[in-house]
Amino acid sequence: MSDLLATFRRGLRLPPSGWVLAAMLAFYVLAGLFGRDPWKGEDAIHIGIAWHMLHSGDWLTPELAGRAFDAPPLYYWSATLTGHLFGWLLPAHEAMRLASGFWVMLALVGLYYAGRELYGKDSAAASPLLLAGCLGLILHAHDAQPMLVAVAAYSGTLGALAAVGRRPRLAGLFYGLAVAGCLLGAGIAPTLPLLAILPLACWLAPERGKALQTLLIGLAIAALLATPWPLLLSWQQPARFHGWLAMELRPLLTPFSLPGAGRFLVMLPWFAFPALPLALWTLWSRRRQLTAPAQLLPLVFLLLTLLLLALAYKPREVPALLLLPPLALLATPGALMLRRGAANAFDWFAMMTFSFFAAVVWLGWSAMALGWPARLAQRVVDLRPGFVGEFDLRDFLVGVAATLWWIWLIVTAPRSPYRGLTHWTLGFTTLWLLLTTLILPWFDYGQSYRPVAEAVAAALPEGHGCLAERGLSGGQRASLAYFSRIEPAAYDSRAGKACDWLLLAGNTPAEQTPPAGNWKRVWEGFRPGDRHEKFLLFRR
Repeated sequence: MSDLLATFRRGLRLPPSGWVLAAMLAFYVLAGLFGRDPWKGEDAIHIGIAWHMLHSGDWLTPELAGRAFDAPPLYYWSATLTGHLFGWLLPAHEAMRLASGFWVMLALVGLYYAGRELYGKDSAAASPLLLAGCLGLILHAHDAQPMLVAVAAYSGTLGALAAVGRRPRLAGLFYGLAVAGCLLGAGIAPTLPLLAILPLACWLAPERGKALQTLLIGLAIAALLATPWPLLLSWQQPARFHGWLAMELRPLLTPFSLPGAGRFLVMLPWFAFPALPLALWTLWSRRRQLTAPAQLLPLVFLLLTLLLLALAYKPREVPALLLLPPLALLATPGALMLRRGAANAFDWFAMMTFSFFAAVVWLGWSAMALGWPARLAQRVVDLRPGFVGEFDLRDFLVGVAATLWWIWLIVTAPRSPYRGLTHWTLGFTTLWLLLTTLILPWFDYGQSYRPVAEAVAAALPEGHGCLAERGLSGGQRASLAYFSRIEPAAYDSRAGKACDWLLLAGNTPAEQTPPAGNWKRVWEGFRPGDRHEKFLLFRR
């Protein structure tokens, strides 16, 4: 008890290490994974695919609401496994979303070891803290998101290549695991930078021949692990194999897009903050040492990744996640050698920013749950028509604990080069936890298709037979399957045209008008908070 009280009075030791660092990273990984429905968009889609795999028992071919989904399977395997292991304890979607936490933790651990190899033990903790602190990562890190497998693979590759001179055998093994994981989790295109960086890693190694040998062994391990799935798919379901291969090769057949690369760069100032400015500071302060492995390895890896994004992807947040591991690693020295004025400014900015927004969250919670202040409470309802807030004791206690933790962290954190970075990452995580507990019911009300799926199921009579759909997005079909066990056929398919029930979704009168035939409308509805997106159920 005395040791605990001493720790409470003393505060966190900086730099964090051991169990303290592990607890900080676990806090980031777990905050926001639980307590919410699958949200519209990619979260619902990927949970829907894993749910279908879990209940159908078909681990070979990912499917979305009973239809082929041409994607690599590793993330869905992991989500199906966590759903199976923890489904007795958690709702199925939360149990499956634990897979995201697993891959994020691997990414943080891989970057820790990369930072330790390149910059030393005292600097190692900064690398995962910088990755966790990036503004663009936090939402996707707590969604069902297969690209997190690639993020983990990128971090693991950086850790393996950084250690290839000191521990070549272990480096080769982890390099092979990272390449195999990226191939099976995100596909061919994201794996290309992992292969393209290999010559540089060999050139930077003290013993180049030995490094080349061990990394080639790693590639052999990757081939051994990654090839059985496509081979089995091509043998058992050739059409699905060719569909998957065409999907994988399509991005690589497009011409290089300089404007595309530019749009990714324009996105980075907010998406990769604070890693981007700290990485630029690293390059400037170490401009005479750019050819050293500590700078050259993450910098070239970053440029190769940017080249890939310009070649294979439209400018979106999800592929931009691949830029974050090399950026966070490159930013590590810069974060710890800020001049005193800049370090103090960064620290105060972190403390004031997250304290202010934490107070805003509490004010929003008060309006939502208690109805005070009245004008703000009315605004809450205006933005989510029909929403009724309630006081939840558990969420309230979690919010109080998170707020007290943040105050304790501010008061007790010792002066250290790590102080600003610690305040930034843990303050950001604390704010995210407050949002996903205190304000979560309001978010869930507007982001979930549960009410629509349940209303459609209630409007269909028992034994209704085949249901067709037109205009439903992947997330809508996934939500309908997950919440109501309904997997509608596409109306333009042979099976769909034979159905006597039709579900339409759309924003325009043309999209909401049924096709020619004797269709009678039996139900219509909206997703809460969205009166533009209309759903209509017809019977023939």
